[in-house]
Amino acid sequence: VLDAISCGADRSKKGSFDAPIADMLCHLNNSTDFVSTSSCSGRVALFWESSTRCEADKLPDNVDDDSASVQGSRKRAKGGQWLLCKHGTVTLEEVESALEKASSDPGIAFFKHEPFVLHVQCRNVEAACQLMEVARSAGFRESGISIGKKHIIVGIRTSSLKIEAPVHENGRMLVTKDYLQVLVRLANDKFVKNREKTDRFYILLRQSLLQSVPVPDELLDGGGGEPSR
Repeated sequence: VLDAISCGADRSKKGSFDAPIADMLCHLNNSTDFVSTSSCSGRVALFWESSTRCEADKLPDNVDDDSASVQGSRKRAKGGQWLLCKHGTVTLEEVESALEKASSDPGIAFFKHEPFVLHVQCRNVEAACQLMEVARSAGFRESGISIGKKHIIVGIRTSSLKIEAPVHENGRMLVTKDYLQVLVRLANDKFVKNREKTDRFYILLRQSLLQSVPVPDELLDGGGGEPSR
């Protein structure tokens, strides 16, 4: 399973891990039973989508960490525009600044918090079931197994921490500054809870499926040593 993967890169379009979950995924991919295929550590985002689209698509799982907000670049995806994408907490000022970049064309900008999501290819059904058990024990209740002709994939996710709210339409704000501040506070709270849940998932992995899996040399060379239990 692991012949085509090295620490720090998975098979997703982004091709690398988000920093908050990099150690966990490097360790997981050091197992002979699992390899990550896509992942997102969790993010706060503003995404503008054209109203001419037939239906809304989900945000892709892998977007370059923080570059949309820090560098002010405009990321375009399937008829939409990234205004903000941050794998961390945000401020009201960051959100307001990002919204100033929203197009005046017909469309809606959505404020979102999207929690951790991970897709893992497993060696066999037994390994997939074991990973599912750990995920659900960590609180990722909406996780599931997909069995295809060639691959067995476990999707690890939760919907309990999601936020999606329209805040800007056709060049005008739909909400007040006070309401936007509430969204920012809720998203930041959920981001912290998401990180806590993700950390718990890694702890349970180390206590079970990864107990005998060595920590990759890349992590040890980085000075972090073996993760504490």
